[in-house]
Amino acid sequence: MCGAWKKDMDKAREEGLAEGLATGRKKLIETALVMLKDGLPIEKVSQYSGLSVSEIEKISLNNK
Repeated sequence: MCGAWKKDMDKAREEGLAEGLATGRKKLIETALVMLKDGLPIEKVSQYSGLSVSEIEKISLNNK
């Protein structure tokens, strides 16, 4: 019984972590888009956000 509980807790923790990371990435992308719309160069958006230049270029093209 205790092993099953631990397994369930580990699975729930992993799911919560994955959800939190996805939410954080979504917010990061939204912030990068605002920075681009405000005229910041892609290189600065990359520097401040931690996203790669290629990721920002892709995001930019997908949101025009």
